[in-house]
This record gives sequence, C-alpha cells and structure tokens, in this order.
Amino acid sequence: MGSNNFQVTVAEIMTTDLLIIDERETLGLAASKMNKRNIGSALVKSKDQVVGILTERDVLKSFTHEGKDVSNKPVAEFMTRNFKYLTPSATIEEAESIMNTGAFRHLPIMQDDRVVGLVSSKDIFRVFHHQEVIKRKQLEAVKNMVVTCAHELNNPLAVVEGCLGLLAKGFDQKKVDMMSKSITRMIEIMKKISGLENLKEVSYSKNTKMYSLKTDKK
Repeated sequence: MGSNNFQVTVAEIMTTDLLIIDERETLGLAASKMNKRNIGSALVKSKDQVVGILTERDVLKSFTHEGKDVSNKPVAEFMTRNFKYLTPSATIEEAESIMNTGAFRHLPIMQDDRVVGLVSSKDIFRVFHHQEVIKRKQLEAVKNMVVTCAHELNNPLAVVEGCLGLLAKGFDQKKVDMMSKSITRMIEIMKKISGLENLKEVSYSKNTKMYSLKTDKK
C-alpha cells in the first residue's frame, strides 16, 4: 500500500460501503442501523443529495437533550450540516490534520459533488501503526547490518595481520591465498558499509519516517 515517497491517499484506506439514511428518519432508527453495522457514523441525504453526517457523538449528545426522549425526532435536527470533507487524492496527513483541528473522527470523501467514501480516525491510526512497525523493522535491520559488518570486518583484518606476519618469515602460496580471500571478504564488507552512506531518510508523516537505499538511475 502507498505510492511514491510513501504518501498514502485517503482513497487507499477509505470505506466505500456507506450507510446513507434519509434526513426524515428517526434518530432511534438511525442509531439502530449504525449499531447493527457496528459503525460510528452515517451520511444523511435529502432527496439524492448528501446534506449532513450523523455520528455516534451526535447520537449520544441528543439523548441528553433537555432530558427528553428524542428517539422519534428526525435526524435532520441532530446531524452536522456543514461537514468537512476531502477529495480522494488527499493524503492521510491532511485528513489527520483536519480531524485534529475540528476534533471529530469521521471525514467524508467527495468527488464531483458526490460522496465516494468515508475515512475514520481508526483507519488513519491503523496506517500509522502499520508504517511505524515497518520503520522499527527497518531500523533493526540497519542496526544488525552495522553490527555484523563491524564484527566481520574485525576477523578478516586479524587474519590479514597474521598472514603478513607469516609472509615476513618466508614466501608461502597457501598464506598468500589466505590473505587474498581475507581481502576479498573485506571488500565485500566495505561495499555493505558504503551502502549505509546511501541510506536516505524519507519523511512519511510527522510521526513516522521511512528508510531506503538511494539508487543512481542512468
């Protein structure tokens, strides 16, 4: 999942199986439908146009409305009319920012004046959590690579040092072959280490960073 530079759009995570209710439906019926589908919001339409959003927070607030039973009242009285929305190409960072600013947890996604999906704070959290796990695995892999290279580099150097000492006492083809193999191994390890210089940090979001090796395209 994800595109270039690890930017994830809301289109990639949004829910398209939406609950759409009529503004004349009762609050009790709307709440029942939301509960049955285990979702936290429903879009509200008037004729064929979406005119608002009803969330679980709206439902909870409504049942404390002057201490009266409002379950038979139409949802139009409790829904949010001027709701915020994004287009499918928006990033999840944009969605998170809008939700944090507005202190709400559900965001309709619209295209050509038509609702095509819905993103929740849970959807965004799952993506951030998933990428955070990837980040930890990448960092652990880099750490292991550095430790391994340092350990392996020490051993060939010790062998080379020993071979040079033996060569000082007289020429021996076996000793030369041993040193040659050790030098070859050192070159392989140095190539690994040089790869670390090409390791670049790519910002994924304000909470997560990703790592990858730079490649020179000819």
